[in-house]
Amino acid sequence: MNDTGDSTGRPTFRVLPGGVSPARREDEALVAAFLVGDEVAFGELVRRHEQTVLRIVRRWARSPDDAHDLAQRTFLRAFEATRIAPAEFHHREHIRAAWAALCHYPLDEALRRYRAALQRLAARAGKPGIFHETITWAYLLLIHERLVSYRPPGSAGDSLQFADFAARHPDLLTWRPSILDAYYSKEVLGSERARQVFILPRAPAAASAVR
Repeated sequence: MNDTGDSTGRPTFRVLPGGVSPARREDEALVAAFLVGDEVAFGELVRRHEQTVLRIVRRWARSPDDAHDLAQRTFLRAFEATRIAPAEFHHREHIRAAWAALCHYPLDEALRRYRAALQRLAARAGKPGIFHETITWAYLLLIHERLVSYRPPGSAGDSLQFADFAARHPDLLTWRPSILDAYYSKEVLGSERARQVFILPRAPAAASAVR
């Protein structure tokens, strides 16, 4: 409220807009957009409030691992349904989506679903040509290798927590310099062939010859 005073000199009070934070107003706008069919708005709500969702799910899940699993399934479903805004889907989200797919599907199905979802996301952003076949395969296979080493088949527990996985493998989360620099030359990754088809990593001398 604001003490403005009137013509008689007596103080009056005017109620100013407020009481609702900008973040709350943004959330309300996202909910309204989702209710009229905007699926990207749903994905943004999932991204913003994942920790809140996780706390709620923990009350009903049989264990913390079950709660994390349900939260990750929600993220994975939003990703596969292209309900995540492309502008909010950065390198970390790429790694997390690949990790979630590998946690829930066999390798071949995870790769198929991950590729298809990334292609849909690129198309939704109006940049279908940004999808890169070699980078997509290479990162997913590296994550799979780390998962197998970190979480042997049949194990459970903390293996389902992405934050723990990310902390153990920070090299996967760094976009520049990239872990792929150890496997590919810049010329190869920058080639149209690498963008169109998956190229196996090779020795630097041989890699530079692939264009």
